[in-house]
Amino acid sequence: MHFGIVDKVKIPESLPDGDYILGFRWECEQLPQVWSNCADVKIRKKGTAKATKPYSDWSGCEPCCKNTMGPCANCTSCLNDKSGACEYCWQPLKGFTFGAIPQYQCLGYETADGGAPDWYPGMPWKTGWSPGCSKCWKTKDSCVQSDRETVDDDAVETLV
Repeated sequence: MHFGIVDKVKIPESLPDGDYILGFRWECEQLPQVWSNCADVKIRKKGTAKATKPYSDWSGCEPCCKNTMGPCANCTSCLNDKSGACEYCWQPLKGFTFGAIPQYQCLGYETADGGAPDWYPGMPWKTGWSPGCSKCWKTKDSCVQSDRETVDDDAVETLV
């Protein structure tokens, strides 16, 4: 899904520069769930480093990659094997049944080119959904992490 919900956080001016862990929670729009999450953040005084964009699109390959500890990263050798340790890759993932999205499984519901099928919130579905790992594994550098996009200082809103 190529969208993001962005909240702004007010940071006290007295907070020293450094690396921090930000803890937060969010409530689902369509389900009776509350999720907790955390993020690594680097805080620098304005003008000493370029700010990152509030939202950067992702490649979509993250669930398939070892470096992001994706739930499908261990399925790289299972494209033609549905038995033994590979059985996991061809079944709905436990803990990924949310009710308002298609049933998620690593392999089995890719498009003809091996990519992820389109799905948007509210869209009806009749089958499961796969993140498109077989295309990711064939695409050079699809699992290489990259820096977030940056913006000029004058594009950063200062909250008072």
